[in-house]
Amino acid sequence: MKLIYLFTWFLLIFLTGCASKATSPSGISYDFWVAQKTNDIDRASKYTIEQDPEKTKLYQKIKIKSVKTKEPKIEQNEARVPTTLILEDVVLPQQKTQNIPVSFETVMRKEDNTWKIDMFETKKNLYFAIGEQYAQNISQRLTKELSRLMETGKSFQNVFQNVIKGLQKSFPAEK
Repeated sequence: MKLIYLFTWFLLIFLTGCASKATSPSGISYDFWVAQKTNDIDRASKYTIEQDPEKTKLYQKIKIKSVKTKEPKIEQNEARVPTTLILEDVVLPQQKTQNIPVSFETVMRKEDNTWKIDMFETKKNLYFAIGEQYAQNISQRLTKELSRLMETGKSFQNVFQNVIKGLQKSFPAEK
C-alpha cells in the first residue's frame, strides 16, 4: 500500500515538473524570448500569431543575455506582458562588452483559447525601447565627456590667464 502511495506521489511530482509554464501570457512570453535568445526562430515563431519565422526574426545585431517577464495586464483578448531583456552591446572604440537593460511590453492576443504574440506590436515596442535606451546611454556618455572637456578647458583658461597677466607685467601698457 505504501508503495502505491509512493509511486503516485512520484508520478504526480514528475508530471507537475514536466508541465510547461507556457499557458499563461507571462509563461508564453518568457518561453518566446528564451527561444529568441538561443536563436531558435522556428520554436519562437510557434508562439506568434503569424507563426512565420521570417516575421519572428529580430534585427541580427540584437544579442539577448537574459530575460525577465512580469505579470501581464490583461484586457479581454489582449495581454501586455512587462518584459526586460538584458542586451549585450559592444561599446566602440574600446571594444568592451556592456549589458544594457531594455524594458518594454510584449503584446499578446488570444486566439482559439491560446495566447499568441503579436510580432508587429511587440517589435515596435522593443525597437522603440532599444532606441530610447541607446539615446539615453549616448546622452550620458556625451554629458560625461563634455564635463571632462569643460574641466580641461578651465585648466587651459587658468593657464592662459596667468600667461596674459605675466605678459602684462613684463610689458606695461604704453601711455
